[in-house]
Amino acid sequence: MSEGDPLAMRGSRQRFAALLLIVCILTAALTLGMSAPAAAVLQTPSVALSLVHAGTFGAGANDFLIGTTSGTVSAVVSNNSGADIATGAINLSIPLPTGLTYATPLVSAPNNIFTCSTVSNTVNCTNSLGPLPAALPVEAITFNVTVPGPAGGPFTLTALLFVSGGSGFPVVANDPVSFLIVGPTNTPAPTNTASPTPTRSMTPTIFPTVTPFPTITPLPTSTPIPTATLIPNPPTRTPPPRPANAGQAIGPIARPGITAVVDRDNVNVRITPALGAEVIAFVNAGTTFDVLARSPDNQWVQVIVGNQLGWVGTAVLAIIAGDLNAAPVADPRTIPYGGFDNPRSGITSVSSQVTGKLEDSGLRVRSGPGLGYVVLANAPRYTIFPILGKALGGSWIQVNFEGTLGWVATEFVNLQQGLGVVAGLPEDGIVADGLPVSEPTADSYTDTLRLLLARVELAQPSLDQIRAVWTSIAIGERAACGSYPARPSDYNIPNPVLAPFYGTLFPLQEDFNQAMAFVRLSIDLFIDICSRPQPAEGFVGQAVVQNALDAINAADALFASLRARLRALLPPDQPITDEQCLFTFNQRSEVLDRLFLNTVKMITLRDPNKRVIGLCFDAAQGQTLRLQALRVTGNAAPRLTVTSFDNPTNFLAVAEFGSGDTAFISQILFTQTGRYLVLISDLEAGARGVRLEGEVAVLLTESSSSATMVIDPNTGQVIVQQGGVIVPSATSFVSGGGNALTPGPTGFCPSVNFTCAQLSTCDQAIACLPFNPSLDDDGDNIPCENLCGGN
Repeated sequence: MSEGDPLAMRGSRQRFAALLLIVCILTAALTLGMSAPAAAVLQTPSVALSLVHAGTFGAGANDFLIGTTSGTVSAVVSNNSGADIATGAINLSIPLPTGLTYATPLVSAPNNIFTCSTVSNTVNCTNSLGPLPAALPVEAITFNVTVPGPAGGPFTLTALLFVSGGSGFPVVANDPVSFLIVGPTNTPAPTNTASPTPTRSMTPTIFPTVTPFPTITPLPTSTPIPTATLIPNPPTRTPPPRPANAGQAIGPIARPGITAVVDRDNVNVRITPALGAEVIAFVNAGTTFDVLARSPDNQWVQVIVGNQLGWVGTAVLAIIAGDLNAAPVADPRTIPYGGFDNPRSGITSVSSQVTGKLEDSGLRVRSGPGLGYVVLANAPRYTIFPILGKALGGSWIQVNFEGTLGWVATEFVNLQQGLGVVAGLPEDGIVADGLPVSEPTADSYTDTLRLLLARVELAQPSLDQIRAVWTSIAIGERAACGSYPARPSDYNIPNPVLAPFYGTLFPLQEDFNQAMAFVRLSIDLFIDICSRPQPAEGFVGQAVVQNALDAINAADALFASLRARLRALLPPDQPITDEQCLFTFNQRSEVLDRLFLNTVKMITLRDPNKRVIGLCFDAAQGQTLRLQALRVTGNAAPRLTVTSFDNPTNFLAVAEFGSGDTAFISQILFTQTGRYLVLISDLEAGARGVRLEGEVAVLLTESSSSATMVIDPNTGQVIVQQGGVIVPSATSFVSGGGNALTPGPTGFCPSVNFTCAQLSTCDQAIACLPFNPSLDDDGDNIPCENLCGGN
């Protein structure tokens, strides 16, 4: 992320496929003989489907305990007035998450017509022993699951069902109760103990007795079970009082007159007052600071370093002027800039003649002039807002974004009245009309993962130092006492964050604290031997040495495991551009390319890790779109699936290549405005006896458009035909004549039906021109002269 924090995300440098669980569901669809192409015209399904499970652990036996075999999964299939169900083949598929496996016995009651098998941990059941009889049109399929682990969750089971001769769309049922896969409780290793080797002991657990399999009673109807609510509604807030100086510029925030000097080299300046927080600078002994504020625990002071606000620990400072207790209390994570009496962020109705525009990217609006302050709003690209104040030498400016008073970095704002206006802005801005209030969000989960990873990296030097100490002692050298590595501390995740993500965060917390206990044990053993006389020959007792080395090795293994698991859960460490979107599913994230209207998108499918590609696009309520794909090179024969972006297991439309080189979804009617997901997947290359490798072109257009993609026989490039006339793709369009225009990075056509008044940029007009010639009303090859200029 850049210094001014444009609208972007940071996380792990590894990309982990958030589409994996959806691929598992698609695998089931691939085995069920779906036809292609299929239009997105929803029909009443011929069957009703419900899904439940019975666990082996926890309240209500919802969760599964590793090592047990008595858990069950049950699906109920019933006739929904469909004529095809009594004679057609019924195919039911239930993907199981990692940690559960299918096991017999299987009960199909009361008709005993279904048989089941498993492929790639997906349970596939068919009515191979006969049709569902019209006289008793309900069948319950129940099977056991074993729980080999690993621990994880929360998980939600999903079932898909197809009926031969039906609508071609799956009937989808979700288990209304999610579950965890849990292991036996870990017992932390003791600290300050020189004898036995620390081990991660397990509390003995008496496994429940396997209950005889119950008789399945036919259900008269398939009644959906309401989804359980896990988190109660927050209590009603009492609105905070209006500040006395609301809307006024009352001058710079007063400084307490405290000066501090750094007493050692290479001191970290952090973004927030917390160990493990991001380091923004290093300072050496002799550096002096004017102290602005102190943290609530008096362990940190706020200072300015290079026009940035940062925090330095009081342990490495000496106060040379003033009284630290007189400094105001501040914390960018919880206290707005200026404090609660005169907050310089929150809500406001004040405007200004000085304005700024976000030309290049979106920007986060924060509660203070620094990256450590919380995000109050996200201002999108092309936003124009009033500017009300400045801070830190003008490097940050105070703005009113749609009623939210906050701070953005000046360098990312186009000051429409010129740079000179900054000097005249009030220092530290105006006072807000009301305090900023934000609710806990899933960002707390991501922040917790980042903090755990940062704490692991912070403890690594201590582990390295104590490993070197005990290695030298093990080969016969005397212990070099006098300087000891820092002892890392445990971390207990706050309950509001831990509770909704218990299955994921609790094992991480347990392993993190266990790893820190091992590091502390090895350090404490070293401190212990240094407090005793060493033998003349320099040897320490073999049992003590072995104990310390075992603790170090155990900590090292846990550190490696924690890094891998945390990086897998964190969002990708890269900025999100206007041509991308961040897709998160099942607590995994992936950056997807955006599919723009009337723009050809080339993708590559290959084994082993690019068998599924996801694209995102936006659609408006009532809009009808057409999706087409063209095989360009190679042996790829993918299936196209359109789903809701927020609920990707809710399939809206499906099409496949079959034996040809093209696939179409001719009409996709969208009932609400929002973001949607396209999955291009080929999971059957192995079954075809080939190694997957190929390019596919994808084009999204209005349903009324006649544009189709073909391959130019002379150049081998993808071209677009409309009404028998070849037109260039919007991504490479250059208008003819002497006034040629080339679209820039925003050159996508939002709709071929838009007029010049509805388009916002010249690039969009150029992109739409091949599909809408009326945009060039004078025939000079320059569309929308109100946007692009002209003669």
